[in-house]
Amino acid sequence: MKALQAEHLGSGRAPEHWPKPTLPEYAFIGRSNVGKSSLINMLCHINKLARVSNTPGRTRNVEHFRVEGTLKSERPWMLADLPGMDSPK
Repeated sequence: MKALQAEHLGSGRAPEHWPKPTLPEYAFIGRSNVGKSSLINMLCHINKLARVSNTPGRTRNVEHFRVEGTLKSERPWMLADLPGMDSPK
């Protein structure tokens, strides 16, 4: 596995609170409590990068992370952890 470095850049509910889109970005979207934050932690090899909860619906904002490899030749990229989407009632 490649070693990665990652940092939480911030969060917000509206685009004006999000980082400027200067890097490639990958967003994780899905229903509440399916493991989006856990997947981000696993991919980055950092256990507490993205907040994980047993209670559905804890992620309320879009959380942004900057990720890069440890080699200088690797370009950094971003991850976005989106709030869960519940099924219609």
